[in-house]
Amino acid sequence: MHVPFSRRDWRLHLASSCLIAVFLIGCGRPSGPQRVAISGEVLFGQEPLESGRIRFIPIEETKGPAAVAVVTDGIYVFDRENGPVIGKNRIQIESLPDPGFDLDDEAAYAEAIRARNGRPVLPPELIPPEYNARSNLVATIEMGGETELDFELKKPTARGLR
Repeated sequence: MHVPFSRRDWRLHLASSCLIAVFLIGCGRPSGPQRVAISGEVLFGQEPLESGRIRFIPIEETKGPAAVAVVTDGIYVFDRENGPVIGKNRIQIESLPDPGFDLDDEAAYAEAIRARNGRPVLPPELIPPEYNARSNLVATIEMGGETELDFELKKPTARGLR
C-alpha cells in the first residue's frame, strides 16, 4: 500500500533538498577572481635585485586585488592562493634597501636620525619610477599560460635610462 507524503513531509523534503543544492553549488568553486601561481627573476642592471617587492595590479577590464611578493636575490614566487589575477596587470617593482636596523625599532630609528644630524635615514629608491610609481610594465596573465615571468630593469645613467 502506497502512503502519499503528508504536507509536512513534503515541506521537510523540499527544505532539505534546497539545503543540499545550496551546499553543492557553494562548494568547490573558488571565491573571487581566479589567481595563478607564477614566479620569476628580477634583474636590475643585469644583476639580481638583492631585495625588493613586486606588485601585480589589475588594470582596465581586469578586476581583483593586487598581488604582492618579496624579491630576494632576484627571485620572486607567488602561489595560486596569493598570485596575480588572470587578465591584464600593471607591474610595479621597488627596491628594499637595508637601512642597517629593523624598521619597526623606533629607538634604533631615532638613534639613526640623531647620528645623521636629522638627515633622512632611509636610503633613496634605487629603481627608477618608470618601473614602480609610474610603471609602464604590463603583463597579461592567462590561465594555463606562462608560469615564469622575468623582468630586466635598466639602471639610470646621467642621460636617463640605458
